[in-house]
Amino acid sequence: MRDRCFWPIFLGLALVTARASADWQYTKWGMTPEEVVAASNGLATEVSPEEKGKGGGALNDLENTEVLLKAPHEAGRYKFTASFCFDKVGHRLSAVQLILDKERLSPLGVELLASLGQKYGTPVTKKESLLLQRIEWRAENETVIYIRLGSADSPLGILVEYAPIKTKENEKL
Repeated sequence: MRDRCFWPIFLGLALVTARASADWQYTKWGMTPEEVVAASNGLATEVSPEEKGKGGGALNDLENTEVLLKAPHEAGRYKFTASFCFDKVGHRLSAVQLILDKERLSPLGVELLASLGQKYGTPVTKKESLLLQRIEWRAENETVIYIRLGSADSPLGILVEYAPIKTKENEKL
């Protein structure tokens, strides 16, 4: 029982490490696919042609970004697939999506949301309906979005996306 009290704190710390540059884990915004593979020690691999055709996330312009790499990612008891989104023109890292493994969706999705809220505080936007929840936070130089498809009791999918906040210096990411 006592261990349960520490899970939200532990998960909030383990889920992401918000560094001053607001890059994600072992990557830096603007990296090439080759640099991401090297930084991941070979964990990041190319996606299938079917996966490559999918857009680049909740934050990105879907016509101008694409997922080129994926890698397993664990944070505490959460298991994700990390999808690395790159702009189509320069092939520079512009977002990372964490997709929670399907067998862990419920009740971990509720804990994950609580952990993100504890880490990032009050969201800047929050939209909820019966089958969709979208919550967005801003922290230092990054945007974090939590998306749950399906009901809270029976989610169909949960995604957390990290991306740099667009500035004149990084507008081409």
